[in-house]
Amino acid sequence: MSNDDLVLWQSEVTRVPGSAITADDIVSYAQQLSLRDSQQIVSAFKNADYEIGSARIWMKAMAVLKKQLSSLGPEFVGEMLQRADIGPASDIRQAVTDYEAILLAQELGMANPTEAMRLRQAYETVRHFTEKEESEDDESVMTPEEAIHCLRACVQSVLARPKLEGAQDFLEPPLTNNASAWYEHFLQIAEMIKAVNLPVTIPVMQIAQGEDARVRPVVTIKPEDLEDIDLEVRFESVPRVVQFAEDESDRRDVELGFMSRSTYMGKKYDDPVREARQVDLDKVGLAAAEAANEFAIQFMKQMAPDIAQRLATEKGLPAMVQQQQGAASRPARPAGGSVPGQGAPVVPPVQAQGGAPPAVGSAARGTAQ
Repeated sequence: MSNDDLVLWQSEVTRVPGSAITADDIVSYAQQLSLRDSQQIVSAFKNADYEIGSARIWMKAMAVLKKQLSSLGPEFVGEMLQRADIGPASDIRQAVTDYEAILLAQELGMANPTEAMRLRQAYETVRHFTEKEESEDDESVMTPEEAIHCLRACVQSVLARPKLEGAQDFLEPPLTNNASAWYEHFLQIAEMIKAVNLPVTIPVMQIAQGEDARVRPVVTIKPEDLEDIDLEVRFESVPRVVQFAEDESDRRDVELGFMSRSTYMGKKYDDPVREARQVDLDKVGLAAAEAANEFAIQFMKQMAPDIAQRLATEKGLPAMVQQQQGAASRPARPAGGSVPGQGAPVVPPVQAQGGAPPAVGSAARGTAQ
């Protein structure tokens, strides 16, 4: 086979064009439908059995979606949904509802927000007509437009995507071949070093040391070091959804105390020491910025009365005094003067003297009996 005959795996999602308006056109983009299922769905639409056709395409789409979710592990799905009843032995196809499957697909990136919204609309439409009472009139039937909307949502969001198993099967042989080639290559180098019986000095990259990646320490390999070799070379292809699921599970283990922070950093980064150091520096910088903001706010609150007093003096405004803490500011009482109602009264009130109180006006007279 020449290089021109090689075909690379295309992971792009097939888009259903807007020009596809019939069931035949839309179903032709469903890569995960069998020929028999496609023919039955198209036949239902042609016979105006829109409820039957929509229900069938919906069941196929949910079966494919839940199968993809089950590959992440029942325990992870249960954690994402916060359902303690989903355990290692749970069947995702039975334990997870259609609505929950759509929610998980959006959170895990299997469907974008627009696709998830259209799937929810299709879910409500199919459920409404499936659970419709027989006593309702004949006019409350699914319209062709509603059926085509459900069909397009299921195909575009789920069934038009290539099978994950197919991608893995396509990638597994070349990855295995490359790993075997590198294994043989390392063994040949080891045999050459032992044959010449000379030490070999090579620069290596530091990992998990927290040092500058540009610093390349030197390591010397001696022939006697290669007498007993335990070598394994392996390449793996991990889907992005699986990576997200594994990382989410690790982060929850760290939060619950089932995994140390250093172990998590070691799994996620090539140089966890440097990354952890940078995280600590960022935390210190954020705390310093918050402390500086709080200090500035308190300083402004303390200096506000003095600033107001200075501005009032410069502008010739009545001086402002502060009442008790928490009260609003009010103008100070002006100095006493001859203007009624301003300041202290001109004539002070009569003060009570010791003994009998002063007479006020006239009073009734009488004799006590």
